[in-house]
Amino acid sequence: MNSFYDYIYWRGDISMLNDKFNEIDAMIFSLLSYVNYSHIFPEFSIKKQVSIVDVVAEFESKKVFEKAEKELIDFEKECLKLLKLLSTYNRYSKILVTAYHESFKIDKTIQFGALTFILEDGTLVLAYRGTDNSIIGWKENFTMSLDKTVGSQKYGLSYINIVKEINEKNIILTGHSKGGNVAVYSG
Repeated sequence: MNSFYDYIYWRGDISMLNDKFNEIDAMIFSLLSYVNYSHIFPEFSIKKQVSIVDVVAEFESKKVFEKAEKELIDFEKECLKLLKLLSTYNRYSKILVTAYHESFKIDKTIQFGALTFILEDGTLVLAYRGTDNSIIGWKENFTMSLDKTVGSQKYGLSYINIVKEINEKNIILTGHSKGGNVAVYSG
């Protein structure tokens, strides 16, 4: 296997009810944390839960994919393309997205993003976003080597304490780069 795309093509037809969530799925959800879902979730809520298929349909109706080609950096475009691809595969299409939140505070040097996926068996997968392409994001990233805790870690812990109201028994934490650190801290 050369990439996670090969994994999606190979295993995408098999539901997670038949082949459990694994490390590759965790990486995929970590990448999806870089997508801006504010078109679907203008406010933080654990009550609004939308399938990946419906997220993509909403993005298409609002021309998010078209605008992304002109406005986003390549990595963010790739994450959007991944989301669209996942909506066409049985393994991911029924998964619900909820609790999207991002916070960007220049004065406190905080760049935070997270969202939650609800698998078909009710398991929650909390995906924490890593460093974005902002100077504040990178400043916070470098601050992690100097300070005991940083703002995004504190936000990550608050986030899990709110989201666990959906299901506190089955929670998986994941994240890419700084998001992985936030996941470990929050856990």
